[in-house]
Amino acid sequence: MIADALYKAMKGLGTDDDLLINTLATRSPTEIEAARKAFETKYPGESLESWFKGDTSGDYLKVLLALSMSFILFVKISAKVQNEHKQTKSLKSVDKKAYYCKLIHNAVAGAGTNDDDLIRAIVSLKQHDTIKVFFLFLFLSLLFLLFF
Repeated sequence: MIADALYKAMKGLGTDDDLLINTLATRSPTEIEAARKAFETKYPGESLESWFKGDTSGDYLKVLLALSMSFILFVKISAKVQNEHKQTKSLKSVDKKAYYCKLIHNAVAGAGTNDDDLIRAIVSLKQHDTIKVFFLFLFLSLLFLLFF
């Protein structure tokens, strides 16, 4: 039934955004995983993700993919984030600031910005540390511009 609603929301020209969002946002991860499997069984050769990618784009696509991701994948990602958090807890205060400066630098260096890494680095800082890291990052960036 959920798979049918998702198919109906995306078939043909245009997308029924209200139906798509309401169908995904009101279901548990277990129900969504079952719907994903049902969708792929009912419509062989198609995946829910490929339909999302064909009908949506940008942040909207990212939200739909996040809502539809399997519960197992969610647990793996959560474990990775918790592991990163444990590693930073063991660092000394000065080391933490330098560590976060390096994370932010890596996220914004080169062509384009790695939004996920940048957001994770900033959100995981405490409020008073955010200001310190910002000024340290700014200082290091100015030094880099002056000497390189």
